Amino acid sequence: MAEDLKAHLLQLYRRTFGDLDRKGRIEEAVYVLAELLHARQEALDYLEKHQRYKQAAELALTWDMQPSTIVRLLCLADDWQRAVLVARRDKAFAAAVLSLQADWPEAAERLRLEWAEMLVGQGDWLGAVEVIWPLPVERERARQWLLAAEAAGGSLAAAALVKRAVLLPDTLAVHGPYLRALRDDPERADERAVLAIELICISPSTHTVRSLAAAVVHAVLADHGDGHPGITAKDMSALVKLSGDELLKLDMPKGAIAGNEPVGLRPVVPPLHWSAPAPGSRALHDVVPLRDDHYLAALGESGAVMLDRLGSIRQRFAVPATRLVIAGNRRVALALAQRDTVWRISRLDLVTGQARDLGVLPLEFFARRFDGLAWTIASRGQVRVVDVDRDFATLWHVSDLPGDLMSLEASADHEYWLLSLADGTTEQWTYRLPERRLLHRERATKRIRPETSLYRYSLGEYLEYWLEPVAGAGLELVVNGSKTLRRFRLDERLGEAPEVLFGNEQWLVAQFMANDGNYELHFMSRSQSQLCAILQWPSEEYLRCRQVGSDWVFFDWRGRLFHVNVETGLARGLSIR
Repeated sequence: MAEDLKAHLLQLYRRTFGDLDRKGRIEEAVYVLAELLHARQEALDYLEKHQRYKQAAELALTWDMQPSTIVRLLCLADDWQRAVLVARRDKAFAAAVLSLQADWPEAAERLRLEWAEMLVGQGDWLGAVEVIWPLPVERERARQWLLAAEAAGGSLAAAALVKRAVLLPDTLAVHGPYLRALRDDPERADERAVLAIELICISPSTHTVRSLAAAVVHAVLADHGDGHPGITAKDMSALVKLSGDELLKLDMPKGAIAGNEPVGLRPVVPPLHWSAPAPGSRALHDVVPLRDDHYLAALGESGAVMLDRLGSIRQRFAVPATRLVIAGNRRVALALAQRDTVWRISRLDLVTGQARDLGVLPLEFFARRFDGLAWTIASRGQVRVVDVDRDFATLWHVSDLPGDLMSLEASADHEYWLLSLADGTTEQWTYRLPERRLLHRERATKRIRPETSLYRYSLGEYLEYWLEPVAGAGLELVVNGSKTLRRFRLDERLGEAPEVLFGNEQWLVAQFMANDGNYELHFMSRSQSQLCAILQWPSEEYLRCRQVGSDWVFFDWRGRLFHVNVETGLARGLSIR
């Protein structure tokens, strides 16, 4: 229609809405707003004005409005079960509480409590303390959560000390022995770095915060001088300023403080060579790296254990565990053990050391990581996101898939599904997290050498690879990924293509069978097309790999564990006994 005609119709609809409103014909007035004027938010506001909260909430759900709007209307409609479900699914607590605070403070307080409980369930104890602290009647519960965080030790305890200094400064005196031990122990540089970063983030600073900074600034400076990469030069300058130590300021270099950037895994000639550790005595079914150089290991029917950097057992969880699902903050995990056609699932709280049986589910596929609450699973042709703390209530689902699911993988910000279609082809679905929006659906790319190459699907990428001889001597491993084709020079003694190829956007790890009958794992930088390191591993046991962020962990059923962090260059082998 012409612009003048559209403008005339809009004016007509607006006058009609005014007439219907004056006559009290609310249903028809809402229809004009929503369907003729396409002013859906105004229609919801109009219903809210007339206290038709239930109708407004149903329309908001139907129209897929902002999650905070849906949650607020469901709260006003006294539909708390669905309000909390939507808030947990879409992480909408903060905005919903803010929208309720001014006019409906009681509803805001109730929702704030649900928010804090969710954060505790996700392992974010200090976030829960922050959320619940504005409620004076709940501060005793906040104190208990703070104590639980302090008892966990490590970086979480260091961050909890800063939280205590802000919220309960009068109680900080009893933590003097802990602070002195933290300051003086040369092995606790990571915790001191966390404490320093938390301190400089406090604004405005208080006398207690400045006192804490003064107590640790010299130790953190020593760590920085020793090359510890936990704190940047800019943060170091901020900590010195926060400490208020005028003499220290005079002693500091006049120019900028040198930075300590981590030296990650990089190409060197010859490449680094590592060997697998000696065998232990425990069969490792699954291993994930945790914070503070700890590990969570699944030992099958013997349960799960938390290990320190020396391989010693720090905590035991008496639940069967053959597979582990780790939360993004690495403070909550799920332990799974298969029982015929179903899986027994337990929740592990890595802060308090408690395990809770969640029941059993039939699972064909499941994501190996989750956010501490929402977990993606698949069975019987349906993909669901379930709330692990609410009896696996469905938060989101897709049914009637156009084919059979072949793979389900998750990274920190994406989820990848691989489907086998009826025509024999495959299709990848990529979702963006946490809003879970479908970004694209892609068919498998055409293979360059379908007769002679090997094929692998990893984290949303099809990897085609093969070996080619190089003029003179040696071989090249050719890897065709979704974006580029890369070539890696290899030793000519590796006469066959890798048995397994692990990969992400930055790295490829190829598992070869060497002439001596043992495995060789080649760490290759994709950006530089170069070999960086080789890990030798006995071949008598099945080797497994687990990659979480920049951490790569390799393990087998003989109790061997090898950890590589490609960002820091850490390489550590442990024998688990």
